[in-house]
Amino acid sequence: MSEVSVFDVIGPIMVGPSSSHTAGAVRLGLMARALLGHPPHKAIIGIHGSFAHTGRGHGTDRALVAGLLGFAPDDDRIRASFSIAQAQGLAFTLNPVDLGSDAHPNSATFELWGADAHIHCTGASVGGGMIRITEIAGYPVNVSGQYHPRRRRRRPPRHHQRRHQLVPPLPSQHRHLQSQPPPARRPGHHDHRQR
Repeated sequence: MSEVSVFDVIGPIMVGPSSSHTAGAVRLGLMARALLGHPPHKAIIGIHGSFAHTGRGHGTDRALVAGLLGFAPDDDRIRASFSIAQAQGLAFTLNPVDLGSDAHPNSATFELWGADAHIHCTGASVGGGMIRITEIAGYPVNVSGQYHPRRRRRRPPRHHQRRHQLVPPLPSQHRHLQSQPPPARRPGHHDHRQR
C-alpha cells in the first residue's frame, strides 16, 4: 500500500483553475524540459483528449508552455507564458492529437529542441497536480516525476552557519592570540598527555 500525503488530498499550491489542467500541465512541461537537459528553443506540443477539448479554458495551453519556460505551478507568470516565450525566443506550436483510447485523457506529447539536444516524450496529468511520463524517445516508461530535479535543499545563509558553530570565532581584537607559537616546554618537564 502506498503512503498518502496531506498534499495528495488537498492538492498542490498552484495558480488555478485546475490541478489537472493547470498544475499538472506545468509539471509536464517542467519534466519535458528536464529530460531535454537545456532550455528549449523550439517545441511542438500535442494535446490529447480532455486537454485538447477544454484545455484552453483551463489554461492548459499556457501551463504547458510555462513549464517549458521553467515556471513552477504557483508562478503568477503562467498566464503570460505565451508572450514570455516569444520574448525569450521559444518558438512553439500546440496541436490536437489523438493518442488512442488507451491514453489518459489529460495527455500531451512534446517534441523539443535545445542547444544541442532533441527529445520526444509523452506524459499525462493524472490528477491532483500529479503527472506520469509514459514514453521517452519511443520507449515506454513509467516516471512519476514526484521528486523533480529542479528542487534542491537550500543552504542557510552564512550568518546562520556562523551562529551555530561550537566554538565562536575570536573577536577581531583577540585574533593575535591565534598566531602565537605554543609555549616552549621546560627541560625535565614531561607532558602526561603524550604517551
